[in-house]
Amino acid sequence: MKVSKEIEDKMNVIRKMLEVNGLLNEADELNLDMLEKEFILYEQCSKAIEKYGLVLSDGRGSMKINPAASARNKSANTILCILKEFGISARSRKAILEKNVEDNEESALQTYMKSIR
Repeated sequence: MKVSKEIEDKMNVIRKMLEVNGLLNEADELNLDMLEKEFILYEQCSKAIEKYGLVLSDGRGSMKINPAASARNKSANTILCILKEFGISARSRKAILEKNVEDNEESALQTYMKSIR
């Protein structure tokens, strides 16, 4: 599968976030590979929807939802699940930031997030 520059950049940011927090090990590479493939699938589905539209005609005058829409939704859910496993969701970031405010120290994640703003 061909990886777009956008996906490559996203994966680099995710890897860097995990490395900064000391959360990346060899066992995680499989999950990161799955995440990259889900990003590719999501991108391909989005392109198919752009090209053919969200609603398709079946040739007999009936309309149906483009199957790529369903596949994209499943892919989006899988992406979110994998990101949650790594602690890279909005909710997990908020919890980490709140915890560190209570501890009065800046986490590696906070430092990294500030550096990419």
